[in-house]
Amino acid sequence: MPVEFDPRFLHNDMSDDVNRDMLMEGPSEQRDVPLTNLKTFAAGIIQRDILVDDIIAIFAHCPNIEHLYLPDISERRDVEKIARITVDACPRLSILYLNFDFEDGIGSIALLNNILELMPAQQASKIKFSDTTEPLDPHTMRRLFQRHSSTLRYLDLSRCPTIPSKVLQVVFQECFALEELRTYSSPDSGLCYITLEDAVSVDWVCLRLRCIEIEIGIELSPTFLSKDKAYFRRQPPIVLSEEETRLFGLLEQLYRRLGALMDLEEVDLRATDLGRDRDSTLEIYGIFISRHVEPW
Repeated sequence: MPVEFDPRFLHNDMSDDVNRDMLMEGPSEQRDVPLTNLKTFAAGIIQRDILVDDIIAIFAHCPNIEHLYLPDISERRDVEKIARITVDACPRLSILYLNFDFEDGIGSIALLNNILELMPAQQASKIKFSDTTEPLDPHTMRRLFQRHSSTLRYLDLSRCPTIPSKVLQVVFQECFALEELRTYSSPDSGLCYITLEDAVSVDWVCLRLRCIEIEIGIELSPTFLSKDKAYFRRQPPIVLSEEETRLFGLLEQLYRRLGALMDLEEVDLRATDLGRDRDSTLEIYGIFISRHVEPW
């Protein structure tokens, strides 16, 4: 059975009284046999007083790790070296999640990017960037997504307010094996969206999508939803303005791309008016049809 391991004992910020009590009982017998059944490894905050040799020693005993919750090493300078150690020691690694469970820091985008760059091409199957406040570079993301385009099935970019729209455009353009895309936003975390123009200006190759959670950014004219001038409040025959015609043309292109996703089981499609505050999402929600089916 796969074993999960949380190395919080590597630093002094012990919040688990049970673990602290266990450590105070005295040193335990050192284990020389590798943890061959260990598949999931959840690392905490690697502080500066933890040597790279200590990290090497840990991974040397965990040769079969497949799922890694990356530690926070935002204050360290040896990110590339740690990434190389991780890749060399964990040849089966395919699932990478940034870890944001600790109050003392945020996860390291640099470490995640380095691991994805150094690990064998077409190996990563699940990547989770969620909750990061560090900006993601579209050019770097294109290179990394291309490197794992035939194996990447799950991508979570939820609550990442600094992710440019172009990064999401790259996802649709490159990740042809993708089956699940999460980009949930909340009022507290800020917006994570792709502009309507970016969404329809490229052909979507991710035709295997079964679950998509996406927010579309649209800049609406002041009259689009006004109480007396909105298109749906006019007396027939309704004549659309040039701007309304352009917008509905873009929406049609978006719907056609969604309609081509024949394997869809769950859709969460939202819109936000880029010219207003967050509350306007509810006002223009009627533009979209959001359908939920039991997740796969």
